[in-house]
Amino acid sequence: MNKRCLPVACLLVILAGGTEAQQLNQLSSFGFTNLSAANPCGALIEGSDGLLYATTSAGGSAGQGTVFRIAKDGSGFAILKAFGVVPGDGARPVAALLEGTDEALYGATEEGGQFGMGTLFRISTDGSGFATLKSFSGADGAYPESRLLEASDGLLYGTTSGGGTNDYGTVFRIGKDGLGFQSLAFFGGTNGANPEGGLIEASDGSLYGTTYSVVFPGTSSTNGSTVFRLDKDGGNFSVLKTMTYVPGSTLTQTNGWAPQGRLVEGTNGLLYGTVSLGGVSNSGAIFQIGKDGSQYSVLYQFAPYMTVSTNGRTPIGGLLLAGDGMLYGTTSDGGTNGNGTVFRIRQDGSNYTALATLTGAQSPMAGLLQGSDGALHGTAQLGGDAGDGAVFKIQPDGTGFTVLTSFSASGGDGQSPYAAPLVAADRKLYGTTRMGGLSAAGTIFSLRFDGRDYRQLLSLDPALASSPIGSLLQATNGLLYGDTRSGGPGTNGALFQISTTGAGFAITASPLLATTGQEYRATLIEGSDGALYGTSVLGGSGRDGTVFRVNPDGSGYVVLKNFGSGALTQGANPMQALLEGSDGKLYGTACFSLNTRFYSGGSSNNGVVFSLAKDGNNFAVLKAFGDSVADGANPLSPLLEGVDGRLYGTTYAGGATNNAGLAYALTKDGLSYQVLWRFLGINGDGSHPSGNLVQGPDGALYGTTERGGVSDQGTLFTVSTNGTNYSVLASFGADSGAYPRGGLTLGPDGALYGTTSQGGALGLGAVFRYGMPIEEIADFHVTNGVPALTCVGIPGTNYWVERTAVLGPQANWTPLLQTNTPAGGMFFILDVAPPPNAALYRMKR
Repeated sequence: MNKRCLPVACLLVILAGGTEAQQLNQLSSFGFTNLSAANPCGALIEGSDGLLYATTSAGGSAGQGTVFRIAKDGSGFAILKAFGVVPGDGARPVAALLEGTDEALYGATEEGGQFGMGTLFRISTDGSGFATLKSFSGADGAYPESRLLEASDGLLYGTTSGGGTNDYGTVFRIGKDGLGFQSLAFFGGTNGANPEGGLIEASDGSLYGTTYSVVFPGTSSTNGSTVFRLDKDGGNFSVLKTMTYVPGSTLTQTNGWAPQGRLVEGTNGLLYGTVSLGGVSNSGAIFQIGKDGSQYSVLYQFAPYMTVSTNGRTPIGGLLLAGDGMLYGTTSDGGTNGNGTVFRIRQDGSNYTALATLTGAQSPMAGLLQGSDGALHGTAQLGGDAGDGAVFKIQPDGTGFTVLTSFSASGGDGQSPYAAPLVAADRKLYGTTRMGGLSAAGTIFSLRFDGRDYRQLLSLDPALASSPIGSLLQATNGLLYGDTRSGGPGTNGALFQISTTGAGFAITASPLLATTGQEYRATLIEGSDGALYGTSVLGGSGRDGTVFRVNPDGSGYVVLKNFGSGALTQGANPMQALLEGSDGKLYGTACFSLNTRFYSGGSSNNGVVFSLAKDGNNFAVLKAFGDSVADGANPLSPLLEGVDGRLYGTTYAGGATNNAGLAYALTKDGLSYQVLWRFLGINGDGSHPSGNLVQGPDGALYGTTERGGVSDQGTLFTVSTNGTNYSVLASFGADSGAYPRGGLTLGPDGALYGTTSQGGALGLGAVFRYGMPIEEIADFHVTNGVPALTCVGIPGTNYWVERTAVLGPQANWTPLLQTNTPAGGMFFILDVAPPPNAALYRMKR
């Protein structure tokens, strides 16, 4: 691989490096795409192979939903299809699947397709053979939300919730090969609107369904829905029942409305369904109706909101007629903990029983499946270990409730890192994510400088430690230390340690009482005395945060400073890491207003820069922000001591009139304050800087803004310590990630590393690198006639650096060096005997 040729001679030297050659690249994107699935809305089906199949409305490699399968015991989870990955692909499948008589799976996506209005698709049970059968365009329907039906004629029938001649939805049919699409009925409002529950073919061969709503001309307070029937050729369409609900009306308040699940035909020939609203308490109901529209009655009404309802409320999914002749269903709300319920009821409306209040799963939006094992299987839109939904199982008698699998939008990987990664002694990057992991409590990860060898070292347990915000610290004992916003015995946050291999995780300190600290967000530092120092945003005797000291083994925890809202001039709510200055003092910022009770402090309540001795004495405010808007407000970056001894930082707000923040310098005595740059937030400039600054080998400062830039998703900038030479080096967005919050880390290869809280392949955040491309001659200069080359390569990879005096057919490349790139990714070469006139160099592997 030839990367670059560099000539040597007075007039022929091409200098490598410099900002022109720097690149912003994503090193790693969070989310395990092969496991990423979230928020199932449709019911499960059991295939002819005995496996369960369903869709999720989110997750997948594009975040637009998936088709998945799983065994009835919870094993063998696999994603068969991720939506939204190619132009014209479907997106957001909320409907259940259908296994056709050809043993293929058929389904619908609510969005996506050629016109963005949804699709119909087919896929094999092994994930092969995916095909889009239909893209809805509006006139022929839009936004299908219900499962397809294969009728006795072998055709597929379904509904769209929108589109058609009146944009109130349609009934359609189509062949399993995607041919012969035909609109059978268009809803006009008065005959129903927005069908969401799908169709059934009853024992009489007719199709039956419901509409979510109905239009009553001239009224705005009356709500309603319909039950309808039609023949399979679209003929004989009729409304069997218009269900009306007028709030406060004793005549109609028992009627339900807004059905969202399919009807089911009972053993007695009656049709049964649920409505998500209406009833006496407007919390939904169960109803029956004859196929001719007679015998309509409400069998059960659910309890009102704002009450503890062990029986549940708001049934979204349809009913299941189980093998025992009972009707089974779910409610999306209610139960003893508000997570929803599983219930059963007789066909005559008697013996309603809440079989289970959901735990470990939350908000089931679909009906149940009775598997070949006799158990009831269902999906929950929320809950599970990561909060992104679950598959569960329960026996018909209410015993044996089990969560079979938990969904995760990140697939169990981390999500939303808020801090810059740490460069550890082993020349790897180590970092934290605020969310994600198996329990959505955050993760600890590592990777190489080239983005390879990504490893999740730990998925945090929320009972121990949850939501790390700051970067990690590697102490002189080689262990990594960090802190979390919550978790621990008192749920006030925790300090932890872990080795670089991921072993030995332990909580070193966690205050039982908020009076000793609450909610740790800042990176810990190791003082020159070997102790660890940090801040808590809340807690302490003044309730507005602390500065504390603790030994690496967790002993000796002591509060050095209590911040309090009653003393505004001293600041409040320190969110960022401390700095031990060259004079041995601690320096920090108290920066942000969390809500109406908490204050940023300072004479104008916009935050402060302070100093403090390591024994907790001699607290002093060096700078109070906001006395002048142009001076900035809310310092959301830790301080950096430059080589000139001054303190450097940024404020998230203030500055110019657009409140976009600024970069500043301050002497350690607080006497000299200088604004280096006021961010504009327009014309590609950054806005709202946060996270730490770094000082590069060139002496300039480098940092990030959370917003601004070309896409308003953040920038990477540089400015000289005297306020000159400001420039935006890169704008974030797309694959590079979006919204960098944690600032930067300077790597041993001279590149800048950081994280973004969003963006990347799944929108869950990314790790980025800014610098010369890896596998590059990054710098070249000649000193006293001796060429010096700085090379950047992939650690552990063999490279050759070669030289020639001429190019073209006469080139004779002479090896100068063969080396295996060290862990830092950088190596150096001196050409002590260059040719007398000119030389060109290349690096290859």
